[in-house]
Amino acid sequence: LLNNARAINSSADILNDSAHSNPERLGQAVEGFGDNFVPLVSAAIGAASKTSDPKLQNDILEKSKSLGEVVSEMMYACKAAGGNPDAINQIEKAD
Repeated sequence: LLNNARAINSSADILNDSAHSNPERLGQAVEGFGDNFVPLVSAAIGAASKTSDPKLQNDILEKSKSLGEVVSEMMYACKAAGGNPDAINQIEKAD
């Protein structure tokens, strides 16, 4: 789970950079970001299913859900920025 979270973090940096000034890499960055998120979801479900504590299960799944919502917002902001360094409002949302 931790390794998947690190991969998401690394992909987020690449996506953010692409949204700022590399429009030619934006599509590839989004795809890589999505590719890293699927294993994170699977790992969270697996971790939650292996614990017998319902509160811990809920915490794992809620935190994963929150991360997914933030990731979605970031991807929409990066899409709106489109690699345009002059799109200040969208870049601030992506950051």
